[in-house]
Amino acid sequence: MDDCMKNGNVIDEAVANCRFGQLHRPAQAEPATGMVSADYMADFKANASRNSARSSKPYSVATASIREADGRNRYRAQWRVYGNTIDGDSVCENFAIRSFERRECRKAAAVNFREECREWTKRAARNRDEDSKNAQQRYCEVTANFSP
Repeated sequence: MDDCMKNGNVIDEAVANCRFGQLHRPAQAEPATGMVSADYMADFKANASRNSARSSKPYSVATASIREADGRNRYRAQWRVYGNTIDGDSVCENFAIRSFERRECRKAAAVNFREECREWTKRAARNRDEDSKNAQQRYCEVTANFSP
């Protein structure tokens, strides 16, 4: 070790190379592999780009008290509305992502959206006003596209 330090008191890369031989360095850092599957990463990137585009638009938050799908409890559900479109991904966003309550709330919301679509379709036919048609479109569209 003394031969490598040559009257100095600092151990640097030159001293380490002298003592242990040349350090092997890869020409380029290898990308991490095996962390997540390619499918997961593709889905993650698709959702990230979709969410960033969506979050830049103005939206309102709707809140409703909906009846549990197969019980008598109620959920206070929230979702985002962009223009006249309910964002299905945000339904029951006030519950933790993978929680039991969120799953049950989303099931109840699917039933609620179906009932609202039916009700607003009747009202739009009866009233023939723009607000009823907009509500019908909003709930029937989410009914067709929403999956709990």
